[in-house]
Amino acid sequence: MSNTADLDRACEYALDNLIHELEVCRQEHEAAFPDLPVDRLVFIGGEARQEGIRQRIAKKMKLPEQIGDSLCRMVRNSRIGIECAIDRRLPQPAWAAAIGLSMGPGRRKIDGSTRLLLESMMKWTKRLGCARLSGHD
Repeated sequence: MSNTADLDRACEYALDNLIHELEVCRQEHEAAFPDLPVDRLVFIGGEARQEGIRQRIAKKMKLPEQIGDSLCRMVRNSRIGIECAIDRRLPQPAWAAAIGLSMGPGRRKIDGSTRLLLESMMKWTKRLGCARLSGHD
């Protein structure tokens, strides 16, 4: 068997597990917020550019998908050019963590719906294991 077939099989198993966990999160969200169903998938982070992975997850979950653009509020014709390694003509999903962390120290009061969402995310993180989320084994 070729290395490509082995890699495809390994990725398929990991993606199936990820899709299962996303479905669990979706069910928890829709149980907590019945008037706010999940209507799309927004992919962020560097791996959001993996079109095949995005499409497979979206197809299995029967939801449309898109790449989140962390820099969408930045003027596209700003002084930051391609020479700075940021091509503003394309979405920039890899900047999601940096933009999120720059939003402030996070000392504001958390409302009930935000707390539920954070608790759901923490459950999902624990299920997957922090090492796998960060890319370290």
